[in-house]
Amino acid sequence: MGSFFGGVVGPLITGFSLIFLGLQLKAQLVQRKMELTDKKSSHYEKDISALIPKLALSLETMDYKAGLRFTNLMYEKHLEAGEDKKAKQLLEDFVESFFQNFNIWASIDNNYRELAKIDYQRYRALTFYILIECELEDLYHLNLITNRFEETNEVLCTQL
Repeated sequence: MGSFFGGVVGPLITGFSLIFLGLQLKAQLVQRKMELTDKKSSHYEKDISALIPKLALSLETMDYKAGLRFTNLMYEKHLEAGEDKKAKQLLEDFVESFFQNFNIWASIDNNYRELAKIDYQRYRALTFYILIECELEDLYHLNLITNRFEETNEVLCTQL
């Protein structure tokens, strides 16, 4: 009887223990990954939430609003006229003139895109917060300038 428990049942119990240990390790890895994702998304959310009031304040200044609209309008006119260099220079002048304000938006935009990849629910919640704090038209113009500026800088990087 002793050889039955030691020879047959013992290895079965050991096998089940190893399977259970593997399942526990897998569950811990999944939990750790979820914790890291939550930590990252809360970091992005915190950064964005801190920067949105600064962006809203900068968007209240008339020269910044006018600069946004003027830059986008003139950029399109220069492109239609085939003046790509003037269009690119216009974007660079805007970014240089309003560097601090543009930098705030660039930080928000970058963190916002990363948050969308990681945690869609927080992304949606912040979308409503941004829309409450800032005017949609201003965000539209900022996004256009950001995308155009990124495109021209990517072209520059590939030409080097």
